[in-house]
Amino acid sequence: MPTWTHLERAVAETPFDAGVSAMTLNGDAWGHRGDEPWSAASVIKIPIMIEIFLQVDAGQRSLDETCTLKKEDKTPGSGVLLEMHEGLNLSLYDLLYLMMSISDNTATNLLIDFAGIDNVNQRMRDWGMTGTVLNRKMQGKPAEPGQKENWIVPSECSRMIRMILTGEAASADSCETMTYILTTQQNTRRLARSLSPEQERIEWGSKTGTIKDVCNDAGFFRVGDQALILSVMQQNVTDTNQGEAAIGAIAEAALKDAGFL
Repeated sequence: MPTWTHLERAVAETPFDAGVSAMTLNGDAWGHRGDEPWSAASVIKIPIMIEIFLQVDAGQRSLDETCTLKKEDKTPGSGVLLEMHEGLNLSLYDLLYLMMSISDNTATNLLIDFAGIDNVNQRMRDWGMTGTVLNRKMQGKPAEPGQKENWIVPSECSRMIRMILTGEAASADSCETMTYILTTQQNTRRLARSLSPEQERIEWGSKTGTIKDVCNDAGFFRVGDQALILSVMQQNVTDTNQGEAAIGAIAEAALKDAGFL
């Protein structure tokens, strides 16, 4: 059972406001402001992915289902579809990969159309996750005046990831695929910052989130049948590079507490 002493110290030393939730597969947990709602940025894409896979499990969708990229679909912010040609055919799996690996906002908004905002939120309510809310599509910036923001609760986010790893979030096949998609994350400067490129012992996956003043990451580390789930949400971040370094320091501390480093 982790003592979480390194993690507690690292969170106390972080220069930004942070909500943190650490969790193991057997239920050991530690949190700092982990039950509060934080600006989600792109971490809200995790429950969108879950809802899509549950609809696939229900026979309402297929990962091979396709849509055609239109000019009006293109969304500012992260990703590559903004620069791709109109008429491009994309499968549901293509969109999921782009949403999670490089946080493509156009792919995300197309998936929100498939999933349905109300369906995503109802799924969270059904699981007792009352603070995580998808209120709007991606726009590459914080909510504008009069707009509702997207919110996520670190402890709820860790629960979601744990449910994916344990096969409780959807069917076993869907959970296995979602776990794989999380491992395609291309930003190694946050949760995975302390892991050397040569190491293969620790498997990891995550979903980052970044907008003005916000720098987040949520994911897992796994060695054999042991896993550490970590969700870090930060606000009032004055410099994204410093925010990434702060998440890296928190993750390194948690990995030490879990005996992974």
